[in-house]
Amino acid sequence: MKKPANLLVTFDPSQQQRLTQQCKQDVLNKIDVIEGESAICALRSRHWNALLIDLTHQPTPGLMLIDRVLAAGLIGTFAPPPLLLACSATPETLNSSLLRLNGFDRLLPLPITETLPRSAPQVLNLSELNALAGGQQAVVDAMMPVLIQTLNDDIQHLASLPAQAPFTAIADIAHRMKSSWHLLGMSHARRSCIIMERLPALLDNGVISAQESEKMRINFISVLFASLRQCKGLLPAQP
Repeated sequence: MKKPANLLVTFDPSQQQRLTQQCKQDVLNKIDVIEGESAICALRSRHWNALLIDLTHQPTPGLMLIDRVLAAGLIGTFAPPPLLLACSATPETLNSSLLRLNGFDRLLPLPITETLPRSAPQVLNLSELNALAGGQQAVVDAMMPVLIQTLNDDIQHLASLPAQAPFTAIADIAHRMKSSWHLLGMSHARRSCIIMERLPALLDNGVISAQESEKMRINFISVLFASLRQCKGLLPAQP
């Protein structure tokens, strides 16, 4: 029998038992339920389609876990699952927009009653940009070169910073770029900006070491250049 493709992490023992029973009855998805302390080991051990984090009783540990997952992705410890989903038995108490700013893709109610999407190769999703442009293609076409040029300038600035530049300088650039990547539908770059924006706090709180922060900086620049090349491929050829 194949192992579950989706990992649901909870931080409450009674909730773990409840969710395990629910997932056994779930005919739509294959979900493995584990407690929070085992999450990083499970993520290191194999590829998962989606990571679901239960925020029902203790949102703070779940938000700390997403920081560790995103940091691990840039350090190179393991690749985060393509889908990062928050879930809660009381979703009305959570703010979906704030969760997206923390790196989550969506908020789902518990128990899970819909089929989780399968991971797929990343493609550009311009739905946010289209919404901002009121569905006017001419506006989208005008905005894209501006967004891409602004990102290009910020990436060049980031790459030119000396190795001894303060981490706050990197965090400021990441903060500036985050919304542009979101509008262009580039989730990998957006997540990378989210975690690099928190770099000073991650160091201060001992979540990462100084050596790991240097790996994150180098890999961050690589992610941004790769994402930028993908975006430039959308621009019409110059006459």
